[in-house]
Amino acid sequence: MALEDSTYRIEHTIDEDKLQALTGKILQDVGGAFAVLLGYIGDQTGVYAALRDNGPCTSDALARACNVDARYLQEWLSAQAAAGYVLYHPETDRFSLSPEQATTLAQEGHPAFLQGFSNSLPLSSQRTKKRSKRPGLALEGPGATIMDAAFAVPTGSSVPAMKPI
Repeated sequence: MALEDSTYRIEHTIDEDKLQALTGKILQDVGGAFAVLLGYIGDQTGVYAALRDNGPCTSDALARACNVDARYLQEWLSAQAAAGYVLYHPETDRFSLSPEQATTLAQEGHPAFLQGFSNSLPLSSQRTKKRSKRPGLALEGPGATIMDAAFAVPTGSSVPAMKPI
């Protein structure tokens, strides 16, 4: 926005290295925000705890153990593996947690347990009063979104009803 009586004009010379660094940082921050939301879902659905307790699991076995949709869980696990939050073992098509991942993601009470950060993002939203009582909604099947998992669908919403598993 320019001031009405301003004769000052900014000449832009873009430093490509600085532009790339800033773009990379913003994309990293966006990825981090999504990782926090995905971490919240993993905590609230018990997926991290089930991986900790059961060891390496296929996505189908884990979906049955956590009572979530297998296809959605497969996508969630793949995103978590890509982010380094869970391990993927391609030779057996199983997912697991390293001892360090299990401690930080599923060992409540341990000083290194960091799920409080994931849980604080939905709580800090302006929509806190509309929070869902079903945080695993995004893993329950078609029609659910990550944000539906963090926040309840307001009355009268056009979001389709979740089908039972």
